[in-house]
Amino acid sequence: MIFAITFTSNAASLERNNVSDIDSSEDFVIVPAEPEICNGYDYHLMYSRGWGFVYRGKFGQDAVFAFDGSCWQCKRCTEVLITEYDPLEVNYVGYYALWHAGYTIPAAGTYLYTNDIKFTSGSPVPDCRLRYEAYGREMELP
Repeated sequence: MIFAITFTSNAASLERNNVSDIDSSEDFVIVPAEPEICNGYDYHLMYSRGWGFVYRGKFGQDAVFAFDGSCWQCKRCTEVLITEYDPLEVNYVGYYALWHAGYTIPAAGTYLYTNDIKFTSGSPVPDCRLRYEAYGREMELP
């Protein structure tokens, strides 16, 4: 989102406020910084964490199976992502869901109960960068 704020002022009031080097004939544009998504970063740094299962609804309240797929977890904030397909393998995400776990999930994956299931027809997941980690080394596939 980009928005602009414009105002006019005369040179005398600019000088009085110690901003005499600003040209008062031009508009000022204020552009907000990128939104903070993850601990000061504008994206989650997601690493593969096995297989995940997504259920629509709340745990213990007749939740319905929605989809299963690749499971990912952010190394910085423990956000969990489950994607219907593995975007690093097939360049396609399909359905996906996010959840803030607050702890490190098992390497084999996890279950996620939510009513917030999203869909994308592309390969990137919004606000996430996906990586594999094998033998202690990071790997990002093209």
